[in-house]
Amino acid sequence: MDRQTQRALIPTPVGTIQIHATGHKLLRVELIGHILPPTEPESEGSPLLERIVHAIRAYLDGQQEDFQWVPLETAFLPPLHQKFYLWLREHVPYGTTRTYGDVAAALGLHPRSVGRILAQNPFPIVVPCHRIVAKTGLGGYSSGLKWKRFLLEVEGSFPEDLRRT
Repeated sequence: MDRQTQRALIPTPVGTIQIHATGHKLLRVELIGHILPPTEPESEGSPLLERIVHAIRAYLDGQQEDFQWVPLETAFLPPLHQKFYLWLREHVPYGTTRTYGDVAAALGLHPRSVGRILAQNPFPIVVPCHRIVAKTGLGGYSSGLKWKRFLLEVEGSFPEDLRRT
């Protein structure tokens, strides 16, 4: 791990959120399927990482957070993915869901392309890929459906017709 890269872990009921950032940008968020002990940011001097950790903890406690303020390191992403993730942050707010078809129509893509791009999202939660659902169900989620269900429940936006499943 690069000296300028810092990491923090946040435990949740379904696993651990691992956040990687520099002093200036978020590098990635990983949703791990098992629970690791919590950590504070690994090194002092990163107000950005501390602020992201605080915001994600508040989000998990049910506080509305849009994460629009978080600067993302997107230089390694294809231009289409950059545009796509920006669109998600701006058009799919906290507590709402959209279907793969809705997003595809808005961006001029095929719904399967939407799913492929979502599956590669390096910034889950901050770029709200969990809010995109299938017309007839949850759809997929790269970190597992338990994470998708959990995040939608945190936001109070789990589709009512799926609560029985």
